[in-house]
Amino acid sequence: MGFFLGSQALGQVLENYNPGIRIENKYDFVRSPIQAEVEVNLVDFPSSSLAIKLPATSAVFLDGKMWFYAQSDTSFLISISQLRKEFVPKNATSTPIVIHKQGILKEEISIKKGLFVEIAEEEVSTDPSFRELREKSSMEDFIYLAFIIILGLMALFRVTYPLVFLNSLKPGAVFSADEFSDHSVVSKVFSSDVIFYLLIFSMVVMLFLMAGFSFMELPAWEMVDADDLNFLLLVWLSGTAVFMVLSFLKFFWIKAFTRIYQFEKYDFHQFMFLLRVLLLVLLVIFFLVIVCYSQGYLDMKKVVEYMVTSFLVIYLLGIFRLFNLMKRKVSFKNYHLFSYICSSELVPFLVIVKLIMG
Repeated sequence: MGFFLGSQALGQVLENYNPGIRIENKYDFVRSPIQAEVEVNLVDFPSSSLAIKLPATSAVFLDGKMWFYAQSDTSFLISISQLRKEFVPKNATSTPIVIHKQGILKEEISIKKGLFVEIAEEEVSTDPSFRELREKSSMEDFIYLAFIIILGLMALFRVTYPLVFLNSLKPGAVFSADEFSDHSVVSKVFSSDVIFYLLIFSMVVMLFLMAGFSFMELPAWEMVDADDLNFLLLVWLSGTAVFMVLSFLKFFWIKAFTRIYQFEKYDFHQFMFLLRVLLLVLLVIFFLVIVCYSQGYLDMKKVVEYMVTSFLVIYLLGIFRLFNLMKRKVSFKNYHLFSYICSSELVPFLVIVKLIMG
């Protein structure tokens, strides 16, 4: 049982099915084509053949069953008689040909019936044992696995520190007088609950960066072996450690400016407020990215760009919210308080924007 791949055909076209090809999208509000379908007549012109042209990485189904997988751009001829004899029920008068491919375009497909002469034929088998199916992406496995690990740690955090977990859902509660009884700020930063919180935050940040680099195909991602799940996990955990160190440095940055402006009492509160805001925002944003990715959206690069923009906007709004909260707590004039916020928060924010925007 065989047909010809990589062949060219010359001859008379009897029926052109290209105008009747239907493209199916995953969702109407986001253009994400996933398959093409066309109904082929098997009764008219029984001595004719089908000339089929397909794009690379296409999975072709005939009468609801897997026919073959095209690893590269493919064109071939198959006679109607062979099609009826080997691939479709005997009494069928027509059969649907369905082509699955992420982001498939109508212009990439050609299906015509006619009397053709084959040129440069190369015969290959269509036996299922020879079908080359797409390997599952290690990056896809990594994203789901890492997100499950983060959710598991959050569940553990909720069980271990229930009060802190509930307060973390209300970032503004960090400025309440009764939330922190420890007057030693440095010891509080290095307490187990804050370290646990920073660990989850750093994991989410690093996972979002790795997913973003992969979806946007940035040059830096070429240095990462995306086919090795263990290596991806190593990069993720290493990056998590780096971001934990940067988080502590950010706290000491804030502490230095509170000492300059002489109100050390609220350095930890400021640090935890923005940390809570950013973690909540990142979790929501990354959840939306996961949903888009799992649903097969075509342009993940666009999705990531929108999410990064949303993150930066909410980050900036969080800084202004911090300004409003601190107005009620400190005796500074608004000008001096705004000057402090610019020094301690807006400068790091602008550095992050510069790194992201290039």
